[in-house]
Amino acid sequence: MANRQTISLFRNILREVNRQFTSINKNTLWRDELFQAFRENKNVNDPNKLTGLIRDAEDVVTFLKSKRKYGELINLYNPSNENRIEMAANRVGLRLPNSYDGKTHQNLPDNKLQ
Repeated sequence: MANRQTISLFRNILREVNRQFTSINKNTLWRDELFQAFRENKNVNDPNKLTGLIRDAEDVVTFLKSKRKYGELINLYNPSNENRIEMAANRVGLRLPNSYDGKTHQNLPDNKLQ
């Protein structure tokens, strides 16, 4: 099972797992399970089973990439409550005035409230 396509699929899955799970919460369980799954199937010689495993790996890569891109789009187009008003004003060509902080009696930079 160690041809170029398989190695490429393994690296793509590993890259997505590291981006989405391992690097965020420092939990290597997903990475370890991935290594174990590929090691268990490294000696598969049956063409039908090999084709099925490759198809499954391609589906996993597609799912992980789609999940990551979906999250990026959600963060981009669904702003937090703090940014929603400012983005709506910017959309119609307006700027919000500087906010006033009553504690220090100064204007807050970048329209941020404390």
